[in-house]
Amino acid sequence: MVTIMKAEEKKTADGLLSKLHYGVVQLLDEATDSYSTAAKECKEISPGLMDYISCSKALHKLRSYKHMAEGVKTEGQMGTAIGLLKRALNSKVEKNVGGLESWRKVIKQDINALTEVLRRYEHENDFVWSEKVACDEHLPLLQGKKIATCIPYCPARWERTLKLKI
Repeated sequence: MVTIMKAEEKKTADGLLSKLHYGVVQLLDEATDSYSTAAKECKEISPGLMDYISCSKALHKLRSYKHMAEGVKTEGQMGTAIGLLKRALNSKVEKNVGGLESWRKVIKQDINALTEVLRRYEHENDFVWSEKVACDEHLPLLQGKKIATCIPYCPARWERTLKLKI
């Protein structure tokens, strides 16, 4: 995430930013799979951690769509950009996340920002581009660029509960 923040500060290409954000989504998917496996082994998992993962996943997915839409707009594909923004806003995952109120507030702010960008793009398309809005099956899929990998946790020694005699 530090790499993404530095790339955003340097105004890196939108395509790369989209891939970096979606790479985080892919890492969070792997983390969810790891925790699902751990839950089957009867290990307790913090519900707060799972909420954090789902909120982070939703946030980075929204930002990935935003940067991808900006990238295709700069390439002159306004209809595709509008279609991508509509797909991001119609996704039910982003609207139904749990977690702390502050996390939901950040996601809501991103949704509002995407709605505003969509409104501007549609207005610009109506008056300048007059391009047909691409439907779902003609939209490009998000692609990720992972710069880290998940490492499974393997305890070095046995984990036992400590029993004290009093």
